[in-house]
Amino acid sequence: MDKTGIIVISICVLLLGWWFVEQKKFAEQQAQQLALFNATNHVAAATPATPPEVATGGAAPTEVNFDTNAPEQTLVLTNGRASYTFTSRGGGLKLVQLLDYPETVSARWRSQITNSATVATLNAEAKVPVMAVLGGSNLVGDGNYTLTRTANGVRAEKFLPDGLRLIKNFQLGSNFLINANIRIENTASNDLHLPAQEFVVGTATPMDADDTGLYEGTMWYDGAKAVDEPLTWFSGRHFGCAP
Repeated sequence: MDKTGIIVISICVLLLGWWFVEQKKFAEQQAQQLALFNATNHVAAATPATPPEVATGGAAPTEVNFDTNAPEQTLVLTNGRASYTFTSRGGGLKLVQLLDYPETVSARWRSQITNSATVATLNAEAKVPVMAVLGGSNLVGDGNYTLTRTANGVRAEKFLPDGLRLIKNFQLGSNFLINANIRIENTASNDLHLPAQEFVVGTATPMDADDTGLYEGTMWYDGAKAVDEPLTWFSGRHFGCAP
């Protein structure tokens, strides 16, 4: 065997050894996470004679039922680079259109941007808007808010029969960001018991007909650099190996 063959075999052995070490670390991490989950998540089994207790107000529902009989009110804000559409149904951000970015970038589509329907959009076709507050009926009501334009944003407000008031303020920020805050006030003279609440921060929806999920993944920014991980990173398929 010549020198080149020895080098190649040595590299392969080293890579194989490194792979075994990494797989062992991964298995240990999985075992630790499973042990932590089992230690912190206990389910108490109820006897047939004693039904389980239900927390006051119940858990946040999975279904969203806004009253669609009332006309939908929308307000649109734009800074020249993006268009933000707010809706009264759910009192949140319904749609974001990125005016400088085409919906599809491909050699198949060579048409120029001629209207807003061809630009990239966020939260399109989602059932609920961004910053919707979900929960029991005494928190959501009919789901319809009153929208008011402010100096640099939108205010969504809702009064409930028991004296609860929800106020949401949205303000345009820099770098396509929206600054939002939600305030829940008790205007009644008595205490109010709130159900579990779910705050919707956005919904991932297909970009267009060619968006089949092939390029799914996660992107985030930690303040210093951007991180982009494809879907395969989460499945553990490294170097063509099984997860």
